[in-house]
Amino acid sequence: MAGEKIVYSPVTLWRGFDALSPSFDTETVVEFENDGIELSYIYFNGVAYHDGVSRVYGVFARRKGKKNLPAIVLLGHIGEPISEREAVFWAKRGYAVLAFDNMGETENGGKHTVYPESASYANYAKSGRHLTNCDTNARETCWYHWAANTRRAVSFVAAQDCVDTSSIGLVASGDAAVTACMAAAFDDRLSACAVLFGVCYQDIEIVEGQTAEQIEKAEERERWFAGIAPQSYLMHMHTPFFLCIAANSAKTDLDKTYDALGLIPKETPWALWISDKLPGSSGDVFVRNLDKWLTLRLKKQIDNALLPVVDFRVLRGRLNLIVRVPDEEEAQDVNIYFAREAAENSVRNWNKINLENIADGIYRAVVDVYDKKQACYAYCNVRYKGGLVLSGNLMEIGPDKLSAVTESRKTKIIYNGQMGLGSFQVYRPAAGGETSFYDEDKLEVKQGPDEIRGICGKSFATFALNDSKYLKNDDGILAFDVYSKDPQELTVSVVVDYGDGQKIYGVTEKLIGGELWQKVCVSLAELKGERGRVPGSWSLCEVLCFEAEREVIINNVILN
Repeated sequence: MAGEKIVYSPVTLWRGFDALSPSFDTETVVEFENDGIELSYIYFNGVAYHDGVSRVYGVFARRKGKKNLPAIVLLGHIGEPISEREAVFWAKRGYAVLAFDNMGETENGGKHTVYPESASYANYAKSGRHLTNCDTNARETCWYHWAANTRRAVSFVAAQDCVDTSSIGLVASGDAAVTACMAAAFDDRLSACAVLFGVCYQDIEIVEGQTAEQIEKAEERERWFAGIAPQSYLMHMHTPFFLCIAANSAKTDLDKTYDALGLIPKETPWALWISDKLPGSSGDVFVRNLDKWLTLRLKKQIDNALLPVVDFRVLRGRLNLIVRVPDEEEAQDVNIYFAREAAENSVRNWNKINLENIADGIYRAVVDVYDKKQACYAYCNVRYKGGLVLSGNLMEIGPDKLSAVTESRKTKIIYNGQMGLGSFQVYRPAAGGETSFYDEDKLEVKQGPDEIRGICGKSFATFALNDSKYLKNDDGILAFDVYSKDPQELTVSVVVDYGDGQKIYGVTEKLIGGELWQKVCVSLAELKGERGRVPGSWSLCEVLCFEAEREVIINNVILN
């Protein structure tokens, strides 16, 4: 009943849902071919309501003349239009692809999915509290209608002559992970569900109390958790599940998202890949890895994930990280990533640590601890034969486990060329680092004047300022050497309160160009934000960024 306050569980919410009705009544808006890929922009019937049916808008892409194709249903970022670029991208890799619009009316205008009046709030532009709250019940939120259309999209794809109906996958980006989990948990037609840099755990903060408002908020929280929160659906997930997560993404709680994976039933195959960098820095490594997992899973060539395991030992005052790889013969490359505690888990400074192979399938790394009152974290990535990369467990080592560790001496050297890429990554401060993982920006180590090597790029950053390894004196000066072939401007900035509501403080330096290394020094007082404000302390600065129009090489970064 409309407006009735009901606590739906995932089971009761989707009980009786018919993904096969009504008929599709497909309307082709336009068809064309692009570089061997056939694209059809279409409308088809989504969900039937008492006052009409939703008309889903999308683009279907496939290689010309190909049959029996594995298929992907693409769920893009919430509030964004469908991406022909992504549809073509995956179609060129041999998939039949449906990228469809769930958002309905948005500020972007143009063609979109049309909802009847009774579900008008499923339009992103009209969503209001139906997007962010569960005032009545889960069925009266945007998420239910978007997930229902997603299940209809699976039905549409399965009805196409060119598709292998036993090999259909669902791929979701960002917040669309919520929709994907709702749709995939009970749809046995799906052979795979992949969530890309998305949220698999949601929380709603409330203030406990007995006022009418506090009680209502607690009841609303229960309705949201029970019927919408992705972790509730992971408990019912029987579709093989793959999560790609970026350790420094401000949009994802790494710790809670990892913990949520433990809710997936034991019989359901799942795999994890943790990138130590942001989505825009993962580049073709991420794309190749997702493609490999989808290929193996959709073709039923893997039955379970060969997940490595990370553990630790404290030996003679040193912290030793231990990696165990289940199938040593299949492993081609083993890497471990280590970080120390930070104010927020999204700003931890992750570093790849050198490993020693001490026995078959067992590796060890010795790491430094600079403050044993703070926790440390580690995970490992293993590349198996064929190219698939899988992560192991995310391990937390609490201060109670570090009491016997001898603290190492801190340093003021943040980066020099001998560190390779170090902990730098592609980053654009104005975008919060959340650039598209299909972007092709790269970060490299290159040689500058006098055969001195440094980190090279146009827009890059490090989270090193959050690491207890480094000395931070508020009277200190940030100094570095920079090479620029041509005269240009370089913006040096820091980010405070990384993520939503972040504040950026920067200064622009003029580079003279030529075959020389130019010394640049920046004080805290020179970094200016809105209304000329400056950061209160180096300790508050969470990201250190460098931006230029053309490539620069940076070396010898010191906070002195």
